[in-house]
Amino acid sequence: MYRERLVATPAHSDSARRLQLLLLDYHDFRQYKATHSLLEHTFRIADWQAERLKATHADLYQHPGYHTGLEFLLTDLYAPAGMTQRDDNIDRVFPKMVKWLPDNLLDTFAGLVELNLITQR
Repeated sequence: MYRERLVATPAHSDSARRLQLLLLDYHDFRQYKATHSLLEHTFRIADWQAERLKATHADLYQHPGYHTGLEFLLTDLYAPAGMTQRDDNIDRVFPKMVKWLPDNLLDTFAGLVELNLITQR
């Protein structure tokens, strides 16, 4: 994993620092979750939640204007399978993100990381 890279990267703005702290929190949470005795149950809960949302909001899920966005939500946020490779890639490219992306995009990305962390916790 790339925790050292997250720690060593200078964060030159409040937005970059917020994203850095959230990615560190998420990184540590992933380590904790990977060894937790109830890990297998989280996959079943995520699968159940995705199916429940599809059924409860079937009208929106089938609507052409919402289907793609909801499918993304259900496969990336409530994904029953782990997203380890995706998450490692985010940690890996963090130094380039804070160097090249403007603060408004870093803020948006930080919000997504925070939402993902809150949802998984």
